[in-house]
Amino acid sequence: MTNLLPKPLISKLKQLDITNLTTIQTKTIPYILDNKDLLVSSPTSSGKTLAFALPLYIKTDPNSKDIQTLILSPTRELSLQIQEQFRAISYKDSIKVATLYGGVGIQESLNQLKAQPQIIIATPGRLIDLINKELIDISLVDKFVLDEADRMLDMGFFDDIVYISSKLKPNRQTMLFSATYPQKIKELSSKILQNPIEIINDELISIEQISHLVTNRYEALKSVLLHYHDTLSIVFCNTKDSVIELSKQLQNDGFECVEFHGNLSQEERIESIRLFANRTKPIMIATDLASRGLDIVDIDLVIHYDMASNKETYTHRIGRTSRQDKVGKAITLYNQHQKNTISYLSSNLKECALPTPNRQQIKTDRYTLLIKGGKKDKLRKGDIVGTLCKEVGIESSSILQIDIEPTLTYIALSKDTLPLLKNLSYIKIKKRKYPLYIIQ
Repeated sequence: MTNLLPKPLISKLKQLDITNLTTIQTKTIPYILDNKDLLVSSPTSSGKTLAFALPLYIKTDPNSKDIQTLILSPTRELSLQIQEQFRAISYKDSIKVATLYGGVGIQESLNQLKAQPQIIIATPGRLIDLINKELIDISLVDKFVLDEADRMLDMGFFDDIVYISSKLKPNRQTMLFSATYPQKIKELSSKILQNPIEIINDELISIEQISHLVTNRYEALKSVLLHYHDTLSIVFCNTKDSVIELSKQLQNDGFECVEFHGNLSQEERIESIRLFANRTKPIMIATDLASRGLDIVDIDLVIHYDMASNKETYTHRIGRTSRQDKVGKAITLYNQHQKNTISYLSSNLKECALPTPNRQQIKTDRYTLLIKGGKKDKLRKGDIVGTLCKEVGIESSSILQIDIEPTLTYIALSKDTLPLLKNLSYIKIKKRKYPLYIIQ
């Protein structure tokens, strides 16, 4: 690692408990630093985001006011998580990163562009909208990244990607990253890459893959959730309606869960992610929207309530677990009619008997405090902890996690602190009052 990266960047990685580069990072970083076009196929959770973020950060000129790098991603969630990776490794204050995505007013994108960012992360739809309205100039971009390219092609963005690439510098460097390598990827690469270095990384990720033949899927799901009761679990369904229906069923039976699907607003999606990640609601019921871009390290278990429709979907779903070298588990529930197709999804699937529940219910030991203030209000973790401890009387050990969004802050607290907050409608941090709400 010391041969590839500057010392300040290595120090930042050590703060993130990263002391060694992954296989894909070691293979790709030298080529990116050498301005080569790349076609990279590597499994989900193998470290692709840092594989391009680290060298691109090094190559960014902090004194330039132009957009130098454009990263396209399929979803808002992935765009925001790529931005977080850049923030985590940042050691040059003058390098600015902006995220442009739909689902919010276009003024939000324009406000970010006013800051003259050198790195742009965007979803194709919002970027094309800005291009067509002549609100963004990407003609000087000389580093172009497609992240989760296979997903963007699945979403029908082939022509949009080609159109966007035509607006960039003709002699740019282009890097295409994908978890799978379907024919469409080869077709796209022939149109936008020039003499690319092809890197295919098919190393096995530590995921135990299990299948259960069941007659009653819902009862089987409850058995699995109750057996693995200490886990952070994502349950995949194939449609939004199935997610909503299953979530209601589980909540009625006492399971703490959140929904994640395309009908939710951006604020609702963020809340679902935060309540899930901080274990207030340790079960997420989701469509395949969650199979791309959710980078939550501690997800232990992925359950296919509805069987994946193809190998690519299956690969991305199970990739939500086993992050950063952690061992994960993926369980597929299927019925007698699906018996002939289950083996098609993966050769690593192992048929097992359904586990026996070892408890009757799952109860969380925490709740979430929502403060209506965030990064835009310059709230900091230290100020929040200080106020909760000194003014409210909460022990610091009871503050389990703090996530600060642009306008909202989510704080996971031990349930024994509830009496201290139940009658409060606002909290005063650095002489300013912020409304607060309790989410259980």
